[in-house]
Amino acid sequence: MRHRADIARTLLCLGIVLTSASCEALFGGLSQANPESCVANPELCQASESVCNELTRECEPALRLESISPRAALYDKEVMVTIQGRNFVPGMTLTIGGRSATQVQVVSATQLTAMAPVFRGSKERMEVILTAPSGQKLSAGKLFHYFPFPQFAPVIQISSPTTSTMFRAADFNQDGRIDLAMSSDAVSSVAMFLGQQSGTLQPAAPVPFLTRPFAMALGDA
Repeated sequence: MRHRADIARTLLCLGIVLTSASCEALFGGLSQANPESCVANPELCQASESVCNELTRECEPALRLESISPRAALYDKEVMVTIQGRNFVPGMTLTIGGRSATQVQVVSATQLTAMAPVFRGSKERMEVILTAPSGQKLSAGKLFHYFPFPQFAPVIQISSPTTSTMFRAADFNQDGRIDLAMSSDAVSSVAMFLGQQSGTLQPAAPVPFLTRPFAMALGDA
């Protein structure tokens, strides 16, 4: 009997298609003839906390993402993130920059934790997307990024004419590179070192003073 019913339904749909009608109006599709479809009738989900699921065509609580912590991870390192929001349910998935997070754990309706995927090569912020088991998807924006471990330049060795106790850095010769001024209360001149394109410092002629300086300050002349 069920087989016959399926055949009859198929023939009925075929006849409707041939007459430019719609099977969806009969079997719960997107037509206005289906009063329970929120896709066809958006007014069914007018509440601010409600959203229309286009897969189920029913209203359901809207996902919300309010914060993610931390908001960044080192290249090639996994980091556990905590997401705060609303209407979280078990079985949710999380992607960051199109890559799936692992160990997704819904702690409560307002919090979940997950292991951010390993990544390298870009410091740009990446899209964070939450997906519920029902198919509802929330694209929360570019809230997360990766960064390389800080790299420090080699130590610069310079020779000072005396034991310096005061240092000031500024672009003294206006060439776009930072220079260094060094002074001590034991001598009456200020040693100058000019920044080079290579990142090194080269000694320049010292700036003489009539008496020994007791303090140094920077300012426009």
